[in-house]
Amino acid sequence: LIQRAKTYAANPTPDDLADDFIFRGPVIGPLNYADFCETLSSVGGKNGIKDAFPDLEVNQFGFCADPTEPGRVWYMERPRGTFTGPFDHPVVGTIDPTGANYIGPPETRSIIFDEEGKVKYQ
Repeated sequence: LIQRAKTYAANPTPDDLADDFIFRGPVIGPLNYADFCETLSSVGGKNGIKDAFPDLEVNQFGFCADPTEPGRVWYMERPRGTFTGPFDHPVVGTIDPTGANYIGPPETRSIIFDEEGKVKYQ
């Protein structure tokens, strides 16, 4: 289960998601499957996160299975990168690069898998 979580967290794809998938983040959500995929495509295309921060390192660590909730894996990440490319924000438009270093705070995350190994909740 932990290896499955590491694989998904490193490279999430719509194929990994259950039909009843729900995403809840600290700022956005809840998003169902369709809304989540649309949101990812809006920040992942040309002038997306990978273009704006080409050296982005997510730095995921501390993966562990929840001892009381079957199918849930907890982990942390602490992203770092340099804002060297333009970013097309889906709401405010294009943000020009500043060259600033980004060092994110530690973020605690979890993934819940269903019985078929699909991501049900993130």
